[in-house]
Amino acid sequence: MEGETVGQCLDSLHARFPGFKQHLFDERGQLHSHICIYLNDHTTYPDELNHQTENGDELFILMVAGGG
Repeated sequence: MEGETVGQCLDSLHARFPGFKQHLFDERGQLHSHICIYLNDHTTYPDELNHQTENGDELFILMVAGGG
């Protein structure tokens, strides 16, 4: 993925796989509560989508599963 921020990387991924972002974001553009994004080993919160990325960073997208 290409991008200077976490959000731009997600946009790049969406460009490659159209419709991808609808699984991450709601109609207001907020991350779904069951989605966690990690940049390297650190949790990236919705307000950190503008966090700068560097060449070689790894972005992990996880869906939280719950149940009982």
